[in-house]
Amino acid sequence: MSSGANVSRTRPASVPTGDPAVADRLPLHWTFRVLGFAALALALIGAGISAYLLVVHIQGQSPVCRIAHGCATVQKSEYSKIMGVPISVPGIAGYVALGGLAVVWLTGWRGLRAHAALFAFYASLFGILFSAYLTYVEWRVLEAWCIWCI
Repeated sequence: MSSGANVSRTRPASVPTGDPAVADRLPLHWTFRVLGFAALALALIGAGISAYLLVVHIQGQSPVCRIAHGCATVQKSEYSKIMGVPISVPGIAGYVALGGLAVVWLTGWRGLRAHAALFAFYASLFGILFSAYLTYVEWRVLEAWCIWCI
């Protein structure tokens, strides 16, 4: 009898079939884990900066601005609020959401890894475009630069 006669042609249970639920239970390659933890760290840093700007705004002060000298102008402008809410509040919410999505992606929680990645992509795209708009306002309208806001 040849050695290949008893070889099963069926796929072993440990090999992924392309099903997202199966893929979410597989361990991530180390490079993806590093990227996931980097996304989580950046989200925490962004939330911290936004929280600092909110506290400074509530206290009626200007943020420490050593590199650029327009933080007070930007902080006190009409563009620093959306419907009366300081712009740092949706910033905190966005960064916390991105951090949560990074955790969902890293853990594959409830088979939502692909959904978390897609939602994080679109949320980040919105954040980048909104930040680009605000940076344009700093440049062309206010003619003042706030390094925290950039």
